[in-house]
Amino acid sequence: HAELCDRGYDEVVQAATHNAMSSPDVVQVWPEHDGTIAEQLDAGIRTLLIDTHFWTDVASPEQLTALDPAIPPALAERAVQRSNDRFGARDGVFLCHNHCVWGGRPLVDGLVDVRAFLDANPDEVVTLIVQDETPSEDTVAEFGAAGLEPFLYVHDDAAGWPTLGEMIDDGDRLVVFAENEGSPPDWYHPAFDHMADTPFGFAAPEAMSCEPNRGPPEAPLLLMNHWLSRTAPDRQAATVVNAHDAVVERARGCERERGRLPNFVAVDF
Repeated sequence: HAELCDRGYDEVVQAATHNAMSSPDVVQVWPEHDGTIAEQLDAGIRTLLIDTHFWTDVASPEQLTALDPAIPPALAERAVQRSNDRFGARDGVFLCHNHCVWGGRPLVDGLVDVRAFLDANPDEVVTLIVQDETPSEDTVAEFGAAGLEPFLYVHDDAAGWPTLGEMIDDGDRLVVFAENEGSPPDWYHPAFDHMADTPFGFAAPEAMSCEPNRGPPEAPLLLMNHWLSRTAPDRQAATVVNAHDAVVERARGCERERGRLPNFVAVDF
């Protein structure tokens, strides 16, 4: 909204998607969203939580359950028996969750979708929070291949966070955080130097808390993890925690408890 242009990046709330790449066209087994990355951006999502992985070989049910302990052995057995080329190794960096045999797409393809959105929407700021399970040099190379370098924002700790309007005027409209490694380069910001988050892995709505989890408590940004974690992602459960009043009530509660605005509200579905 135009009325947010004079607010600092750390003074706005962004709708975020957890495992944003996990859409039915990519993940045939247990997707966590009904829309693609491009469709999520078009719907108003401005922060994408994505995971990077190498696509390694899986040769046995035991190997599959070791990679993902939530998978029952009988399901792992059946999956490997019906395996196709998804169970063989592939070159490159991929967007997938836990392991790419459940479905994945090349990281560069997802980043091209982000670039297309930024090209088509010159007044929008987008954030990526990357669970980087691949080395920085491999991940960073994909940003260059996708043509995103002109959009990348570099934060100056001494200057603080600029307003959205300043970021738009400067063309620095893509903010990237890495959960594990981070910089270099300077635009690949170590996430938990700049933000703190809430716990995740809640099995039921009443279990959700705003207690400190990762990142320093004085960090200027707050990530509110707001999804239910069960063996299979559950659309029906998501409708409960994603209801307007449920989201706002928890966000206001986290704001009071943590003393700062939840800047990223991350959901499934």
